[in-house]
Amino acid sequence: MTKLARGVVAALIGLAVTAGIAYADATIYAGPPNQFFQGDVTIAQGEAVTFTNVDTMTHDVTAAGKGSDGKPLFASAQLGTGQSAPVEGVEYLTTGAYDYICSIHPFMKGTITVSSEGKPKPRPGGGGGSTQQPAASDTTGPALTLRVLDTRRSKVRKRRSLQLSLGTDEPANVAISARSGRTVLAKGTAKLTKAGTKKVSVKLTKAGLKAAKARKPVAIVVEAAAKDAAGNASSATASGRLR
Repeated sequence: MTKLARGVVAALIGLAVTAGIAYADATIYAGPPNQFFQGDVTIAQGEAVTFTNVDTMTHDVTAAGKGSDGKPLFASAQLGTGQSAPVEGVEYLTTGAYDYICSIHPFMKGTITVSSEGKPKPRPGGGGGSTQQPAASDTTGPALTLRVLDTRRSKVRKRRSLQLSLGTDEPANVAISARSGRTVLAKGTAKLTKAGTKKVSVKLTKAGLKAAKARKPVAIVVEAAAKDAAGNASSATASGRLR
């Protein structure tokens, strides 16, 4: 963070304090531009954490690890500028380090460390907080596979899109670009909601449609860049030829 950005965040935090926002045992801040400021905090078992957003964008705090119910171990509400809310669920955590992200901007990351002091509050429904262990942090990008399905210019031209086979081992958002040399033939995105292989179509650009109408084969290279919910990235490439 630059000196100017730090100054802006410090000023905004000062305004938040003078505005009467109530803080808990620890506070996580989001500040410009799209980053957690003092995002690594330490609490005793059973203590609370507040999230305060002093950025101009909407953010939240969401655990990277999930509990036995498949939901994040803790999370805050999505907050706008100047808003503050508790990070629900941290009071049940036992000793350990728990990574978190902003679910809207997964590249924003931080860690809540719970010391051995104190005692976790009992989890509602009889599940004691002391039995909950930190989930392993996800630090690996999606295992991505990519294959060009189209081989005929006539089909691509008629459909005005390029068909691909896209596979992943976990949910991911994928950005796709197809080129021939320096010419971008097709661009698009795909949202893979579960592991597996899916057929996707990428819309042709004007240059791509022109190439599909030409009377000569077109060699193409497709690039796919994926990112999972924890912000881990990976990529894959595939080549093909339209006759």
